This record gives sequence, C-alpha cells and structure tokens, in this order.
Amino acid sequence: MEVKNGCCASVDRFKDGKTLACNRTVSANESDPALFDVESGKKTDLPLANKDKASYGPMAFSSDRELLYIVSDALG
Repeated sequence: MEVKNGCCASVDRFKDGKTLACNRTVSANESDPALFDVESGKKTDLPLANKDKASYGPMAFSSDRELLYIVSDALG
C-alpha cells in the first residue's frame, strides 16, 4: 500500500483475513482510520467523527468480527 503524507500501521484484521483495519498517522494530533483490502490493494476511508483534525486509534474488531471499535479524541 502506498501512503503519502504520513505512515500507515495495520491494527487488526477482519474475519475474512483479507481486510485490515489501519491508521494513517500524519502527526500525534491527526490520523485517518481506514480499511485495507489485502487482495485488491484498495483502501476505504472510514467516516470520521467530525471534520476537525483528530487522532484515531487503537482499533480492534469485536470478537465476532462484526464491529470495529475505534478510540479517538475527536469529540473531546
């Protein structure tokens, strides 16, 4: 996966084993959560809590792998 303006770290994987939850970190105060399809190389940005810069992560899928939990400072 090519990342511009920051670095990307894989945090957890979905039950299909092909989808990774990842976080593109720009700075300590700004990051963007996304899902990354390992087979196609496609990154899908996740909706943000608001339009302000915020830090997202850590992230983890629920034990049944149906939900993604994300910690953020977006709402204060």
